[in-house]
Amino acid sequence: MERKLKFLVVFFSTFAIGVTAYGFSLLAALMWELEADAARKAQIERLEIVTEKPTTPDDFVAEFSDLPELDERTFPEWKPNLLDLWDTEGTISDIDYDVKTGERWLVLAKNKERYVFQYAAAQRIKKKSKEGFDSGMFDIRFRVGGREVLAAKRVPGLKPGPVKVAYQRRRANEMDEAQLMNGSLKLGTVREFNLNGTTWRLRVTTGQTRSGVRVGVLALSDGRSERIVDYSGYWEQTGIDLGNVLLAGDLDNDGKLDLYLENSAAEESSYTMLYLSSHASKDEHVRYVASFTYGGC
Repeated sequence: MERKLKFLVVFFSTFAIGVTAYGFSLLAALMWELEADAARKAQIERLEIVTEKPTTPDDFVAEFSDLPELDERTFPEWKPNLLDLWDTEGTISDIDYDVKTGERWLVLAKNKERYVFQYAAAQRIKKKSKEGFDSGMFDIRFRVGGREVLAAKRVPGLKPGPVKVAYQRRRANEMDEAQLMNGSLKLGTVREFNLNGTTWRLRVTTGQTRSGVRVGVLALSDGRSERIVDYSGYWEQTGIDLGNVLLAGDLDNDGKLDLYLENSAAEESSYTMLYLSSHASKDEHVRYVASFTYGGC
């Protein structure tokens, strides 16, 4: 009887140990399977996230190709020899423009529909903040008849006398944001200007440099040939926007179209650029000769 009891004790102990070991092995296998399943799900989820947004076809096609790189282009040395008096209404920063009272500038003024370049002496009026502190800005005034458009100092090609203007944009503060946006030089924009019996056609299209950099191209045609005016970088987020036409006309009196453009360099600052036909090479209709920067810090 005692032997039977010992046998039963050993038997049940062995059975319990076996069951326990088997249970642990099942638990371990279950935990491994759960971890493997979770890993598979995580991988699937990551794959789904990566492939969630399908790729879209690239519809950018360059009309002008093999253009010089953006940093290879040459421009005349910047000089403080151009003042925009139209949009700024003569409020100038003294950081870059140290205009003194009595300085002679060649001023383009509009009197009704007549535009005339004439020499005039500058009058500098210091501006102060509401608290009476130096604001770093000043007003420039010229005693000329009519509304002042721009002023130049020793810019070759510009001389005193009347000039023909085919188009001038209204002042920015006279237009709302929608009107400004509608007038901007975005991709596909075409503007036409009639001057001295010729219809000049300005349009915005696409281009690419030798290394494949995408650019927005501003091209000008006189009806016989089309030439590039300028080009700048293409941005994926905003596309192509080459600014605005402020004025188009024969400013140097050579019978051909000249351009005065505005280009927004950033939200905080803008610059205007003057292009004259009298400076153009045989491969150009106009060439950049002077610029004015405003609104920056």
